[in-house]
Amino acid sequence: MLEINSKTNKTYKMLLSLRTKKGRTEHGCYAVEGLKSVEEALVHAKNIKLLVVTKNFLASNADLLCLAKEKQVELCCLSEDLLSKISDTQTPSGVLCTIALPDHTKPVLQDGLYIYCDHLADPGNAGTIIRTADAVGASAVLFSPECVDIYNPKVIRSTMGSFFHIATYTDVDCGLLDDAKKQGFLCAAGALSPSATDARALTLPK
Repeated sequence: MLEINSKTNKTYKMLLSLRTKKGRTEHGCYAVEGLKSVEEALVHAKNIKLLVVTKNFLASNADLLCLAKEKQVELCCLSEDLLSKISDTQTPSGVLCTIALPDHTKPVLQDGLYIYCDHLADPGNAGTIIRTADAVGASAVLFSPECVDIYNPKVIRSTMGSFFHIATYTDVDCGLLDDAKKQGFLCAAGALSPSATDARALTLPK
């Protein structure tokens, strides 16, 4: 187990940089924080690189550590102070993990429900949409190039673990919607406009 007690440590500097999109891109990975999200990641995610814990967390979460060992995930221990510096929350839970960014792939639409988000800027809203899409059994959530970075810690945290249950795609051009219509998909669009029809007044039998 790697133990880190210095801010000059190379691994610590890498972890700190993952709070920014630039750092995530540079190191090819993102951070997942919080007990529930890390548990879901260990069960469902691929390419987990590092599990980071404090000594206090280490002493009271043997089951999670056993799961990490089964998955052959490298373990790193940070002091409470150092972990608070890399945490994205005011009250750190004492655990996070890093996961390799997936290769950029284009979605292939098959039968199912797909959610397309255009110019969605708020991380919490993005996370809520992913969580809701998971709850209703959607096939995937697609984000336009102008959307918030979905690997932002606030997005992942607000999905409450759903991030690892449903496919997500980034940088999806809106031209995909034309392709979907040609394939026979029904496209229903929502807009924040006073001239839009209230969704509760619509009939969408399909």
